[in-house]
Amino acid sequence: MARLIINQSLRNALPEKALAAMNGVRTLEVEAVTVRGLLQELDQRYPGSRKSLEQGMAVAIDGDIHADALLQPLAADSEVCFVPAIEGG
Repeated sequence: MARLIINQSLRNALPEKALAAMNGVRTLEVEAVTVRGLLQELDQRYPGSRKSLEQGMAVAIDGDIHADALLQPLAADSEVCFVPAIEGG
């Protein structure tokens, strides 16, 4: 199962109800083969999470940052971390 790191960026993006339900956990084990699947699973566990994370967040998978990550594959031992997307110009 992929491991989702619950960092401060993720905490800031999640709805208050989801944060309360997480009860201070630092990581979550999520069974998903893509980032899209991870978001679906997270939203099932903590309603409202997916919408919050799809806007303005990039995803780091095993240390590689992806701006458009929905279809990025996840391995069983992947480490996933949401980070604020950086816009350039």
